Amino acid sequence: SDVYKRQGDKMPFLFVEIAPFDYEGADGISAALLREAQADASRTIPNSGIASTIDAGNYNFIHPVDKATVGQRLAWLALSDTYGITGIASHSPQYDRHEIIGDKIRVFVTETPNNIAPMWTSLAGFEIAGDDGIFHPAKAEIIDSPTCIVVSSPEVTKPKHVRYAFHNTPLHSVYSGFGLPLLPFRTDR
Repeated sequence: SDVYKRQGDKMPFLFVEIAPFDYEGADGISAALLREAQADASRTIPNSGIASTIDAGNYNFIHPVDKATVGQRLAWLALSDTYGITGIASHSPQYDRHEIIGDKIRVFVTETPNNIAPMWTSLAGFEIAGDDGIFHPAKAEIIDSPTCIVVSSPEVTKPKHVRYAFHNTPLHSVYSGFGLPLLPFRTDR
């Protein structure tokens, strides 16, 4: 078919991020580690894409009840990446890099064709750590640039690492302008 001719001999591989669930406890990170491996795979496997479910899961039931959101996100990936239809924002925002400036960390995000949101409000799900590696809840806001998040905590005066939504059942708050959630991440790998 024409689709496979455009893709060469590589078959598309679209998959769903593991949903939040209370595996070994809400604050555990086993699911977060799997989500991290999935995000890595989506960046390294040709013709692949990940549909985020960080906001579509049910902490007490392992399978997301909200199948429509999951299906819609997979369809957007297929339409844009496999079938070449333009104008569809199909990829969730994701961590690109960070800079440490004084007592704050600036996190830069990619896959943001219509910026990230919500601006001018405190964002949930961020944690920050210093050299001791102990993470503390952090204040985070989108400022200066619509693709940059500034993260800080009064408990960490010399930050070294930041993470977002990095638990089995994480808090999350950041979306693209098209409603796709920021993929969970950490910088302390």
